[in-house]
This record gives sequence, structure tokens and C-alpha cells, in this order.
Amino acid sequence: MAIQVVEVSDARGAEESARIYTAVFPQDPVGGVDVERALAANPERIVLLGLLEGSAVGTAVADRSSAVGRCYTGVRVLRDARRHGAGTVLLERCAAHARKLGLEILSARVVGGDEAGLAFAARHGFTEVARDVELVLELRGHERPPPVPEGLEVVSVAARPALAELTYDIACEAIVDIPGPVRTPPTRERWLLEQASGPGVLTGGTMVAVAGGAVVGVASLLAREAASGLAENGLTAVRRSHRGRGIATLLKRTQIAWAAANGYRELVTSTAEHNASMRAVNERLGYVERPATIELEAPVSGIRAVPAP
Repeated sequence: MAIQVVEVSDARGAEESARIYTAVFPQDPVGGVDVERALAANPERIVLLGLLEGSAVGTAVADRSSAVGRCYTGVRVLRDARRHGAGTVLLERCAAHARKLGLEILSARVVGGDEAGLAFAARHGFTEVARDVELVLELRGHERPPPVPEGLEVVSVAARPALAELTYDIACEAIVDIPGPVRTPPTRERWLLEQASGPGVLTGGTMVAVAGGAVVGVASLLAREAASGLAENGLTAVRRSHRGRGIATLLKRTQIAWAAANGYRELVTSTAEHNASMRAVNERLGYVERPATIELEAPVSGIRAVPAP
């Protein structure tokens, strides 16, 4: 049975992609709106559907990664539809997109314990390069914001929208300082859309730290359209000159209190396994680790080239 691959270009396709992704990873649900937002924010991103006898059984995403020279690739196939070649065909189309972008390495992520996913990746030449720790915080509903030290102010983007623009430089500092592969910061427009003030950002819970009239830290909070009561911590970043003063913890505690007061019952986040400082912040705040996400890479040259239709 031949697999047909189509590119998602409308709301119906986005819903199909989200349905498959959520069926494969129910612990990390997404909705069609999430898929559409990501496509709108990233002009180089493609989302694909794999069709078996006309029915969507798989989905994939390919996009330029923040890690230099890499194309992020995610392939998901419904369990009952596997071993018909859908995953391989989707991966080949992702590799073709990477070549179009001039990228030489595919990067992918597999949840620890997913032996089938790891075996699929190994067959196509992927090897482990790092691990991300996924964490979850259950909210009780009565968390309170912490006291703010003298000389600091913590305010939400919703309360002072002009602050969103001022968080970009801090985000760039933090992104290039993340341990691991060299990362390229997003454009200002992409940062604002995805992490600071776009439609998927919970601006009431996106907190900014101000000292001496200057923005020195930010902690973004993102909506998860598919799951009521669930929100995602975005990037938490503090200016280099102000690190080591507890500002990241202050921002996240204020954010947690806002989420609890506004009906959220669970926050999810992830961080690199070797990012000891942010792991320590999350552990102090009560986040509990889930199975690690394994980061894998493979040379694009090792994936068979197939032309896009």
C-alpha cells in the first residue's frame, strides 16, 4: 500500500496533525490552533500528513532548528498503522526539506522508554547527542506570589505591553548561553510572536523583572490549546549582569501564583539535562521530572533523497 504525503495548509489539516500527535503522545497534547500558530510564526516550517488508503495515519514537522546547521524533524505515526512505511516516507520528505534549507543535520527527539521510536531512529542513522529533562508542576490553587526585594519590580506583559519588546535582547543572551550546541537566537518578530506577546502567549502570566528602570529578566508562559488547565513554561532568561540573585526563581514563583489564581492546574516545562542551574530552580519550585527526552541527530546525506510532489 503506497503512502501519500501532503503538506498541511489549512485548519482541517492542522487538526488532523494535532489529532495524530496527541494520540501518539497523550501526555503532551496539542490542538489544531497550536499547529496553525507554529506555522504562522515560522515561514520555513512545514507540517506533513501521511495518508494510507486516504486516511491520515502519520504526521511530521520539519523546520530550521535554533541549533546551527540543523533541521528539527519530528515524525509520528499511529501505532495501529505502523510498519506500512509511513514513518520512512515522512522522514524522507523532511530530509528533502532540510536540503532545500541548506542544512546538513537532522535533529529529532524521542521520549525515553519509547523503544519503537528509538529503533526507528537507529535504523535511519540517528544517534543520541543529549537529553532534555521534562518536568511537571501540579498546582493546588492557593499558591501566593513571593515578596519582591527592594529595588526590583515584577510586572506582567499584560499590565505593561511595551515591556515585551524590551525582553528580546535578554532572550538572545540566554539562548546563546544554553549549554550544548551553538544556538542561533530567533528574529525579534518570532520571539515576540512565540514567547512574548503573540496569540499563544499568556501575557498575564508572562512576567518581566525591572531594576533601575531597565528590564533584567523575563519568564514567558504559553497556552496549550488542547488541554484545559494546562500551561507551558516558555523561556526564563535573566540578563548576565543580574544572574545569581534569585531573579529567575522570583519570576517563576510569581508566574506560578498567577497560573494558580487563573484556574491552571498543571505547568509543564523542559530543560537540557546538563543545564544544572535551571534544573535546580525547577526542583526548588517543586517540579517533578518525567522520563527524559532523548535528542538524536543524523546526517541528511544518510536519508534517501525524494523529490517533493
